[in-house]
Amino acid sequence: MTSTGKHSSEKGTSNSALLSAQQSAELCQACGICCTGAFFSHVTVSSKEAEILKSTAIETHVNKKEKIVFDQPCFALSGTSCSIYDKRPGSCRAFLCKLTRNVLTGETELDSALGTVAELKALTAWLVANAPLDMIKHELNPSTNKPDSIDKTLTAWHNLKSKAGGNTAPEVRARSLGLLQVLMGLYFRFEQKQNTAELSEQDVDYITNAFAFAKLCDRYFEKSRLLRKYAQLIQRLPQTD
Repeated sequence: MTSTGKHSSEKGTSNSALLSAQQSAELCQACGICCTGAFFSHVTVSSKEAEILKSTAIETHVNKKEKIVFDQPCFALSGTSCSIYDKRPGSCRAFLCKLTRNVLTGETELDSALGTVAELKALTAWLVANAPLDMIKHELNPSTNKPDSIDKTLTAWHNLKSKAGGNTAPEVRARSLGLLQVLMGLYFRFEQKQNTAELSEQDVDYITNAFAFAKLCDRYFEKSRLLRKYAQLIQRLPQTD
């Protein structure tokens, strides 16, 4: 290879690396789903970070494991971006989902990744909108007698879709479980209904969409037991022609 050819190759590699880094950042800013409660119930922070967060919309507290945390959905989420980006805690800075890593390494094209994000968001919105409240009130807040806890959490998730999290009213800041956790709780209830042949058409629709959500999470975002659990429910459904 000539000197000119070598330099041209190195420049091409450098440009490709720069482009993938820029595109991974673009994907992250266009997504924001890791802050919505779809995957996680809370974020752990240090005592120093908790002090910094006092000047933001985020409210921290000490959980049962004596860790300082703030609940998801994150009330610093504005659209799909972080409104306190420079003050975000270390856990947020360190997190990088598999889909973003794939764009960063060039394994996945940005347009394809954005399509995956759109699909996951659509499934998340459907699962939230069609959540069987009567089945999951206990799953959300079993330690209290507040029957509207799940309603408040679902309201918070809905609000985060349309406006900045910091503008969400304090009264909807209920203790939250991540959607993955809610779906795991629902799995056991669906399993009970399936064992007694009590699954409704609505239950089957919910199971099917939860399985689709779990597949995307497992492949591109966060692995969990959810995929296998809902696969078992799907496998036991009556076969249709």
